Amino acid sequence: MIMRIEMQRPRESRNRNKKWLIAQEYEKAFWRDYIDFEDQDHKKTLETRALFFENYIKIHKVKLKPCAKILEIGGAGWPTVNFFSFGKKYTIDPLAENHKNLFGDYYKDIPLVKGKAESLSFKENCFDIVIILNTLDHCENPYEVLVEIRRVLKRNGVMLLSLNVTSLAAVLFRNILFKPILRRKHPDYIKHPYHFSIRQAIYLVKKQFEVISILKDCHYMLSSGKDLKHFLRKPSILFLVAEKKLST
Repeated sequence: MIMRIEMQRPRESRNRNKKWLIAQEYEKAFWRDYIDFEDQDHKKTLETRALFFENYIKIHKVKLKPCAKILEIGGAGWPTVNFFSFGKKYTIDPLAENHKNLFGDYYKDIPLVKGKAESLSFKENCFDIVIILNTLDHCENPYEVLVEIRRVLKRNGVMLLSLNVTSLAAVLFRNILFKPILRRKHPDYIKHPYHFSIRQAIYLVKKQFEVISILKDCHYMLSSGKDLKHFLRKPSILFLVAEKKLST
């Protein structure tokens, strides 16, 4: 499955692009219906998330320079980088104009660039930290995204990545057995062009990075029929902090 992502064919590429464009329309609809971004509890949650990720990096003995350049990919209505206590901050998202209209207060002082993660509009070796939270499975080509992140990271830079994951059985269930129904009716399936098991996610990241730490939460367990909703929503979350490889 992952090898098919890496080795593109024209028809497969067109199908991926079509699927991604449909997912983007669902993303727009999702954020339009999202909670009031002025809500203080929402901002408090973002502050807490940013503090958690800062501390998560620190405990792995990664030095955080006050002048560090930080890029967040796909922050949307949850721009964690905005609440980091240090650094020069940037964000990029294909729906940048949409997010500026909906969440303008979050992007007053931080550049929000319109662009795809598969072709980042930044020079090589320019960021100390890249943050990509719950975004990789929304992209058109996850493999190309990680290649681009590696390109823009400095040699001693780090990536902070989180990804909704599930068991391999659930991935097969989604992508093969239940695909004809899900792709037409299930919003979660339509909004996520890709679905990864923990093993697949680790494999994909390790092709480009040296993994410093993996934090697994909400381990997936086979459930009864009444829990099918949770089965489809990928209840597990995988957090990775990865260091750029020094050799290809």
